Amino acid sequence: MAIDGLIILDANGRPIIQSGYTSFPPAYPLLHIDALNNELAKAPSSGIIDPVVYVSSGGGGDMPDCSACCHIQVREMRMLASISGDLDPLVAFAFLQAFHDILQDYFGTVSTVTIKGNFDTVYQLIEEILDSSGHPLTTSPSILRDIVLPPSLLSTLLASLPSSSSAGRSAGPTSLNNTGGAFASPIPWRKVGVRHNSNEILFDVTEDMRAIVGRNGTTLASNVIGTIECSSRLSGMPDLLVSFSNPNVMVECAFHPCVRLQRWKREQTLSFIPPDGNFGALWLRLQSRMMKSMENVKIEWYLGEDAIGAQCTLWEIPTMHSSGSRILRGSWTSKAQVPRPAHAFQVRFELPSHSFSSLKIDQVRLFSELYKMYKGVRMQSCGSIEWRW
Repeated sequence: MAIDGLIILDANGRPIIQSGYTSFPPAYPLLHIDALNNELAKAPSSGIIDPVVYVSSGGGGDMPDCSACCHIQVREMRMLASISGDLDPLVAFAFLQAFHDILQDYFGTVSTVTIKGNFDTVYQLIEEILDSSGHPLTTSPSILRDIVLPPSLLSTLLASLPSSSSAGRSAGPTSLNNTGGAFASPIPWRKVGVRHNSNEILFDVTEDMRAIVGRNGTTLASNVIGTIECSSRLSGMPDLLVSFSNPNVMVECAFHPCVRLQRWKREQTLSFIPPDGNFGALWLRLQSRMMKSMENVKIEWYLGEDAIGAQCTLWEIPTMHSSGSRILRGSWTSKAQVPRPAHAFQVRFELPSHSFSSLKIDQVRLFSELYKMYKGVRMQSCGSIEWRW
C-alpha cells in the first residue's frame, strides 16, 4: 500500500494545494478535508485532536472501504496525507515531516504566504517526491535542488519571460548547474563537482528525554531519543570516519542511506560520504546516566475547560540545580462546582552543552581528499516530564 495523496490547508481549513489523486475520484480528497475540519470544529479551544482521523467513505465506486487522514500542524496550516488499506500511519507522518523539512530548506519559513507565493515550486516538489502511485521518491534536498530550481531573483525573472522563450526557460536549471544533471553522480545523495571556498562539517548532537513520574516519585517510564544532525560544506567527494568515545550507550539506531552499515556493525563507527548541505545522519535511543543543573525550566498545569481568572498556570525558572528546591504558587477560579484540573504537571527544561548519556564524538577523519577541514561539535539536551500527583 502507498500514500493516497497530500493536501495543505490554510488557517480556515481551505485547501491551498494538493497532489493529483489520479487513482481516486474527485470527491475523495474532499472527504478527508471535511473529516479533518469537522474534528477541529468539535475540538476544545486548544485545538488538539487525534493525529489520525478516520474517514468514512462508504466504499462506493472507486472509493476505498476504509481510509484515514494523518495530519501535522505547521504554524497556521495543516498538512495532511490520505492513507487507505494496511499502510502504517507512521509512514505517512515520516513523509509529512520530510516534506516539511524540504519546504524549510527551500524557503526558510513555511507559511501560507510562502506557499502561495511559490505555488509553482511547491507543486513541482510534490510531483517529484510523490509519484502517481503514492510511493515517496526523491526526498533529499540536495538532489531536489538540481531537479526543481529554488526560488531566487533569477528564477523569478525567467518565469516572467514571454511564452516564446519557453525553450530557453526550460534549459535554465541545467545551464545554471555545473554538475551536468541531477543524476550524473554515481552516489544518489551527492552531486559531482561540489566546490566550497572553506571546507567544514558541523555536528549537532541532540538528546531529548521523555519521562513519566508517578505520585510516589518513582519513574514509570523514561526514554532518551538522540539525533545527530550534520551540516556539510566539503568539496569534492569526501569520505569521513566518525568514532565515538562510548558507543555502547547507543541502541536501536537508524541511519541515513549514506552510512555504511557493515562498518558500523563491525567497529561501531560512522563511515560515509556525506550529502552536501544539512542532513540527519543518525537517529537512536540512548541509555541515560547522569543529570546536572537545568536551564529554562517551564512547569505547566492544565486547569480544565471551566477555569477562569488564573493568575499562574505556567512557571518559568531560569536555572535550577538538581539538589535545589522551589516553591511555586498560583490561584484560579472555576465556573464548575467541582473543578477538575489535570492530575499531572508538564515540566520542560534544557541542558545546553550536556549529554544525558555522556555520548561524545571522539574523532572525525577525512579520506580521499587532501585539504584540511574545520570540524565542530555541539551538544545540547532537553527534556519533557509528566509529573503526576
